[in-house]
Amino acid sequence: MRSAWRLMALGLIASVTGCGGDDTRTGPPPALAGEITLVLSGSGSTDGAVLLRISGGPVEGITPGGALTAEGTLVAGGAQFRAVVTGTLVNGDIARIRVPDVGAAGDYSVVIEQVADGATFALLDPAGRAVTVRR
Repeated sequence: MRSAWRLMALGLIASVTGCGGDDTRTGPPPALAGEITLVLSGSGSTDGAVLLRISGGPVEGITPGGALTAEGTLVAGGAQFRAVVTGTLVNGDIARIRVPDVGAAGDYSVVIEQVADGATFALLDPAGRAVTVRR
């Protein structure tokens, strides 16, 4: 008789805790940390450095693309991230930024604040250049 009660109790526990197919959670899916890519377009033939202001969400770090170098820092209480990417800048992927949720890549925007000539370090007009974000 005791074993019958045990089996019934185990069956009841299994039916309450192990259904699996009836998930009633709601809300957005959990965040997935990772990297999103910064893509340069409109680069000039002598571009050697670019100062970027990244906003739209937290940035945890930056990794340069190819033979470029990159440094970054949080500004304005963490609401924005500034980065300098240097090297022979050409159109295409110039860096990746680490973010806490790659699903929010569309929330990020990049402004080119300054561009410098790679040989003379003279400031160039950033007009015509753009950096977009790609997941």
